[in-house]
Amino acid sequence: MHRRAEGEQTQNSAQLQREAAVWTKGETAIIDGATYYVTYAFAAADMLLVTEEGTLPEYLSLKLIKIAAISSITPLGDLRPVMEQEAPSSEEPAAGGKERSMNNLKQLAVAMMLYASDYDEYTPYVQKTDTMWVVLPPYFKDPAVMKSPRPDSPYRFNINAGGVNLVDVKAPATTPLFWDPKPWPDGTRLVCFFDGHVESVDEGDWPKVEAALKMKLPHRNGMMPLPPDYKGPME
Repeated sequence: MHRRAEGEQTQNSAQLQREAAVWTKGETAIIDGATYYVTYAFAAADMLLVTEEGTLPEYLSLKLIKIAAISSITPLGDLRPVMEQEAPSSEEPAAGGKERSMNNLKQLAVAMMLYASDYDEYTPYVQKTDTMWVVLPPYFKDPAVMKSPRPDSPYRFNINAGGVNLVDVKAPATTPLFWDPKPWPDGTRLVCFFDGHVESVDEGDWPKVEAALKMKLPHRNGMMPLPPDYKGPME
């Protein structure tokens, strides 16, 4: 939909189109006797970012447009294919969701090794997974790797693996680092191990992973865990 442009007609048509584009479901509102379309739009500055950078902002702002002021309506089609899709449910993950999740977990393993190389080969001594997402981000470029494609099944860190020295992990290929709390539709769960590889573990092998998650790894004397409410280093 396009609304009638106001002010001097000095801008080019492409600029006017960007500033005038709005989305609506056809809902209306009556205010002081006048009828308005309930629409949503990007701010003009945001629309410029769309054109120049090839990306879309993450939000729309509400706009009421008086129906009597509309001179013409030009359908723009459904732009959702180029926008970020709604997060898929665990029952119907987006195409490639499992592959993307495997890649995320591999990048988390790399980030963990980079962290350990900076801290005398120790992993972050966290008491919950949320704290891991505070200390690990400096070691990867894209924060999205912390988020599973399935919002209802966020990655979890093996808490028993926090604050341990890498040389004390005697079986890195079978010691879990990060894992999926819920199975994928095919019944498997993704598990990232200390050696960096990711496995798609089926139901029959899952008890072995559960046993490994319960295994206590040694902490050397003098180490104290980060507080559960840790927000990062003091400025």
